[in-house]
Amino acid sequence: MLNKNHIPADQIDLYLSERKKLNNATHYGIIKYGTNSATTTPADDETNWYSVFILSYLAAIIFFIAAWRIEASNRPVFAEQQFYPVSNSKFVIYSLLSLGIFINYWSYRNWKAIKEQQQSHIMPIARGIFAPLFFIPLLLELCKHSEQTFGKNKIMPVAVGFVLWLSIIISEVVSYNWEYGTWLFLVTPILWLPLVNYIQNLKQPEQALEYHSQWRARQVIMSIFMLPWLFYGLIYELYLLPSSAIVTGDKLWSYQVNFLKRKEIIPANESVHYFYSDAFIDFKTDGNGITENTIFSYWKNEQGVLEKESAPL
Repeated sequence: MLNKNHIPADQIDLYLSERKKLNNATHYGIIKYGTNSATTTPADDETNWYSVFILSYLAAIIFFIAAWRIEASNRPVFAEQQFYPVSNSKFVIYSLLSLGIFINYWSYRNWKAIKEQQQSHIMPIARGIFAPLFFIPLLLELCKHSEQTFGKNKIMPVAVGFVLWLSIIISEVVSYNWEYGTWLFLVTPILWLPLVNYIQNLKQPEQALEYHSQWRARQVIMSIFMLPWLFYGLIYELYLLPSSAIVTGDKLWSYQVNFLKRKEIIPANESVHYFYSDAFIDFKTDGNGITENTIFSYWKNEQGVLEKESAPL
């Protein structure tokens, strides 16, 4: 029955039962039991390094939270400080190195100042977490403050602010879905600078600006730990690192294609149509794809020897 090119309607149940038997008969597995050897294996080394990696980040987070709470409890109160001033350079750099978290914190601190000044019932934490959504309300509050203080809007026209707000929302959405989202993220802190610059240049105690613009140990440590993720995202999106996502051949760099041809993984006269790699750092250790006429796969075995397979497409 399984060799027929069609199944009669009255034999569907029989066909399904026979197919189930065939599937059950063709499944098998291979089990390899480990030995109680004291010798350290490469897998042990990987596990140890993974544990060190996780514990290091956990320790950094604990240190950051503890140092932040200690600093918050001992934070000086500056008379006549109206908002949360910080230098442009620290705002941009720390926003990038904190992967955008500092933008949320800066927004939270300013909404907290507005709440205290107006004795309102707003929730600064919520507005800080959803900072991009509250860009326009914050701009309007600062514009109102500018008109009351200087008699005019010294920040920027609200229409321009609306364009910046749209740009922030678009960059936030696109950065999560676009293949070059990390590069777009580099622009996001700059869009906030008109608000940052206005608060920075208000007549507030100079000590407040100096204090908030200082780099503290916890911020430096967290920036050091976050920098590899930012750097990894940037070079990953340029396809300088292996990608498990299937990409078109034109995304590959010439040295990558030359490697495939030099190792005779693909024919010299063909080009790669689609490619992906399960390697972590070096695409030379693993890769799969298709050309015009060939399906290919290569990998390095446990002895570090490159193996390859290909088949006509």
